[in-house]
Amino acid sequence: MGESPDAPLVPRPRLVERLSAGVLGPLTVVIGPPGAGKSALLTQWVHTGTAPGPVARVTCDDAPEPPGLFWARVTRALGAAGVAVPDGDAVPGGERPGPTCDGLATAARLAEVLAARRVPVVLVLDGFRAGAGAPCAAGVAYLLAHAGRALRLVVAARGDPPLHLHRHRLAGDLTELRTGALAFDDRETAELLALHGITLPRRAVASLRERTEGWAAGLRLAALALARQPDPERYAMRFSGTDDAVVGYLVEELLDGQPAEVRRLLLMTSILDRVNAPLAAAVAGDRAGRRFAVVAGEHASLEACGQGWYRYHRMIGEALRRRLLEEHPGQIAALHRRAAAWLGDNGPLSGAVGHALAADDRPYAHRLIVHHLAIGQILGLTATRLPHTATGSASSAVDGSPETALVTAASTLSHGDMTACATVLTQAECLLAGTATPADHATQARLHLTHAVIRTQLERLRDPVAAPAAAAEAQRLFALLPREAQADHPELRALIQLVRGGAELRRGRLTAAESALTTGLRAAGTAGNGALRRDFLVELALLEGLRGRFRAAAELAATAQRPPLPASAPGDPSHAALQMVRAWTGPSHNGTSPAGNGAPPAGDNGAARQPAVALSRRELDVLAQLARTMATDEIAAELQLSVNTVKTHLKSVYRKLSVSRRTAAVRRARELGLLPHLT
Repeated sequence: MGESPDAPLVPRPRLVERLSAGVLGPLTVVIGPPGAGKSALLTQWVHTGTAPGPVARVTCDDAPEPPGLFWARVTRALGAAGVAVPDGDAVPGGERPGPTCDGLATAARLAEVLAARRVPVVLVLDGFRAGAGAPCAAGVAYLLAHAGRALRLVVAARGDPPLHLHRHRLAGDLTELRTGALAFDDRETAELLALHGITLPRRAVASLRERTEGWAAGLRLAALALARQPDPERYAMRFSGTDDAVVGYLVEELLDGQPAEVRRLLLMTSILDRVNAPLAAAVAGDRAGRRFAVVAGEHASLEACGQGWYRYHRMIGEALRRRLLEEHPGQIAALHRRAAAWLGDNGPLSGAVGHALAADDRPYAHRLIVHHLAIGQILGLTATRLPHTATGSASSAVDGSPETALVTAASTLSHGDMTACATVLTQAECLLAGTATPADHATQARLHLTHAVIRTQLERLRDPVAAPAAAAEAQRLFALLPREAQADHPELRALIQLVRGGAELRRGRLTAAESALTTGLRAAGTAGNGALRRDFLVELALLEGLRGRFRAAAELAATAQRPPLPASAPGDPSHAALQMVRAWTGPSHNGTSPAGNGAPPAGDNGAARQPAVALSRRELDVLAQLARTMATDEIAAELQLSVNTVKTHLKSVYRKLSVSRRTAAVRRARELGLLPHLT
């Protein structure tokens, strides 16, 4: 489909240029799954006439073949390209290419001929397939190593050819065009559709390209189907790898003819978003795990992600999963359970939870969430969220496990239903009271900490007066965790410190409040939660207002409202405090003490210091260089400013942060979390 030389070709000058540059060196590889457009690209490039010499092209049909036949075709192609290749009998010790020879003597003879040439010759092996140690592979590697600079080898294949690519990569004489480079962009997608008489709106073209990941065969199959659709745009927006034509094509091209063990491995691991050898072994068996690295190298449908991890091309994965469903429907839940168990021990948690849900094992998903103290991802305290289907309705918690009750309570709270949360949380308390076993102390500790965190968030939203007691219990339990576990969950520390700091602030204990709020602000920054950072900044603004520092309060409030932090809404816990700060710091006050607002500034029994402020973009740039311990003249050179301008910015930074030294300025900015890129 994507490889047919008779199909209309979309001009791809960006890739043709890369090929033209690549053949100036000894080895170029074009690696992609079936239908990636490898042969079509080679055809385009050959027709440009930009090769540094004659081109000998051998089409291997993506199938292994006897070395005698392979080398006979290589010899004929070189001869047709004008390379004077002598007959095998004319060379002492030579061999005439035939079905029974291993080809090494022929490779040596060709290497000698090519090494004597002054004009380069390009040998294209299109669809080359040979396993490591195979005679054809050994012969090609020998030819490449001994033919000298006159040979420019181009290999197009569905997986890495066994030609010592790492060695050539380190030497800098390898050009690689892989699946990502071969993918069509939006312009090329639109041109391909136009060749089939189809015109779509730009957004539909972009959606189709994204859904196919620019896979040439997928786009051609979509184009053929679009021509028959009454609503082409809608079809393009929904096209996927489960389409009958896609599944049929990939079964024929990718699965048919594979050994049964390889076919099984591809089908079973297709349920995984990312896969490595240990995970493949856990899902498909130890033998499959041992074969995984070899199979991944031979199949470009598995794209390398680094550090031994791979992912399936989106449409290929979808097609394989549909085929798995058709052939082995009774095994799918078990495969997902195995994946969930492995990922539960090795991560990532989101993958483990997702596979537990795919296996329809919600109780296990809930146990994973509580065991990993990931309730913050349900409550929205982190930058990332777990799959929302990990949660259930309030009724599902009745007579369930304490983990299910806790996760359900957190889910209902994250959706704004405080009444349901309180009801389910009470159920969780009853379940916790009946599950205490001394032998499972660690599990009990995590269950009770999860309960305390949910209670803290609930009371923060519902009853601020009751929130400090819940936060104190959460703090006590959080402190019992190992340091590594505490560091892994900055969102829990942030929530606890936000409630504690707010309580101290409202009691007039400003020094204790500042300590809790600045500690929590750093934790919120580490957790990547904009809403928590906003709330901390508002509390710090209120603190500064109580100290009578209305300019600092105004700057903090402005920072709290500045994107990318989310805007404060009337239902947010910090909204009332923000409105109070705005009232204090309005234009009519001119930075002086407010009068008649019912909240006069409070005294402070500790050292007074102005916390965070809003720094300008240039001041942030200067501070960033300052954190790198650069001298003033070095900062000026780096930012292309005058030394005097840098000094002016530094004075402004010191004034806004209420410090007098460079190290203090950097430390203060880090404490307040206003420069997360420096933390």
